[in-house]
Amino acid sequence: MSKDYKSLGFLTIGAIRDAHDQDRIIVYKENNERLGYIIFGVIKKDKDVRIFQFSVIMEKRRKGIGRKMFNEFLKFAKEVGIKGIRCRCVYESKANRFWKALGFKCIDTVLSKNRERYINIYYYPN
Repeated sequence: MSKDYKSLGFLTIGAIRDAHDQDRIIVYKENNERLGYIIFGVIKKDKDVRIFQFSVIMEKRRKGIGRKMFNEFLKFAKEVGIKGIRCRCVYESKANRFWKALGFKCIDTVLSKNRERYINIYYYPN
């Protein structure tokens, strides 16, 4: 089990299959090595898209891989004509610094549905 399992959002295997079947997963590779992935919502012109999961393998974090992944995703999203990008991050997570460093703005903080923790809502305008 990943050391990061508490910080990742929970998606069912069915949701992951659906994302795969609908081409809503981008796997980032360098030298044929998988370094991370992004799972995102349906992309529609002039609408926001939501990132559901964004993960870089532990050994490659803080080496610019996440920024490269995001830049590729942003290029793809701009070509389609998205309005902006949304994501959610657990309030206590170190990943909040990552989203802010990419230029995302925290637009709200909400109590999760199960009321166990607070979630920051981020937005990146296109």
